[in-house]
Amino acid sequence: MSRWKDRITGQGKENPEQLLANPQNWRIHPKHQQDALKGALEEIGWIQQVIVNQRTGHLIDGHLRVELSMREGETEVPVIYVDLSEDEEKIALATIDPLSAMAETDQGMLDRLLEGIDVDNDELNSLLESLASPDLLDEPEDGLTDDDDCPEPRDNTTCQPGDVWLLGSHRLMCGDGTKPEHIERLVQSELVDMVWTDPPYNVDYQGGTEDKLTIKNDKMGDAQFREFLRDLFSAACQWTKPGAPIYVAHADTEGVNFRSALQEAGFLLKQCLIWVKNTFTLGRQDYNWQHEPILYGWKPGAAHKWFGEFNKATVIDDEPDLKNMDKSELVNHCRTLRNQLNTTIVREDKPARSAEHPTMKPVALLVHMIRNSSTRQDRVLDMCGGSGSTLIACEKLGRQARIMELDPVYCDVIIKRWEQFTGKKAQRI
Repeated sequence: MSRWKDRITGQGKENPEQLLANPQNWRIHPKHQQDALKGALEEIGWIQQVIVNQRTGHLIDGHLRVELSMREGETEVPVIYVDLSEDEEKIALATIDPLSAMAETDQGMLDRLLEGIDVDNDELNSLLESLASPDLLDEPEDGLTDDDDCPEPRDNTTCQPGDVWLLGSHRLMCGDGTKPEHIERLVQSELVDMVWTDPPYNVDYQGGTEDKLTIKNDKMGDAQFREFLRDLFSAACQWTKPGAPIYVAHADTEGVNFRSALQEAGFLLKQCLIWVKNTFTLGRQDYNWQHEPILYGWKPGAAHKWFGEFNKATVIDDEPDLKNMDKSELVNHCRTLRNQLNTTIVREDKPARSAEHPTMKPVALLVHMIRNSSTRQDRVLDMCGGSGSTLIACEKLGRQARIMELDPVYCDVIIKRWEQFTGKKAQRI
């Protein structure tokens, strides 16, 4: 005799209008999940019943299926009935989805399964593509120039404050990232999927080249800078989806202001990543800086996106012929493997010469994080566009960049850099 009690009391069909949503249901269903489930129901039909507790009449599992049934005018939903106390219902409601999510992926087996699947539904196809090995679908594409090549800034600018430019699927606005109305215009009232930004560090930074380039909003009093950051992150938070990841490059000396402002704006701060540079910056302090911290978190309200697990498994399994590599090839391979291990340490060479922007970030650094936290066609916001590294990373990865830059000089740099990288022409709208 089984020691596990059978709590199933029967099955049947119900009108979805008569089913009661559980008042303690904690799951939020984003639009892409709704579209994918609708596609599966249209392609296959019902293959799984919703679960109803007979004692309370509440749904325990299947809220989205019931919601879609009502929306699409379905009159019957297959139901399985269980008999649970209120406390047992809470346990079931809290654990059904997380227990399923604990399963790990045999990526090779999944890829072989996906090879034999062919469906006509666009939403379902999008889901299936997202399950495939990201290295097969998300390989960065090369441009016509080196990733970190950048045109020199000019004083006589083409771009003017208030301008919005189309750069393929990307948008650039010459505006103020602290103003929600500017962000709204940039994103066309559409919530973004991710934020990667590199605000001024408030260190009165001056470039080391002969041009002595400077950055706007990089020399403020402590309270003024804290308010600037809070306004910057608050404006972004208004136009990001729940669960949207955010990455913020910053200076260690201003860590308190950056961390506090990010959380006060409504984001969850989860980790601090470390970018280790290949060279250190000469300064007047006892220890020369050879790293920059990058705050990582997300907007509360939904589960955050994370795709790094698949990247890690795919890259490590792809073992080249090490015996036939020369020294430089072995060094490059070891560095690539090291960076694909998703730790809080990220190693990428900084640009050899930052003549175009005094704190320019290497595109490879951004690619590493954007791949981990987004998929193709996702919208990525950068409120401080600088030299345009976020835009180039998004171009390489098939993301849609939404770039705000206050300085018309650097807006021109961003536009010209993208045009040289793609061979296409930007369009002012």
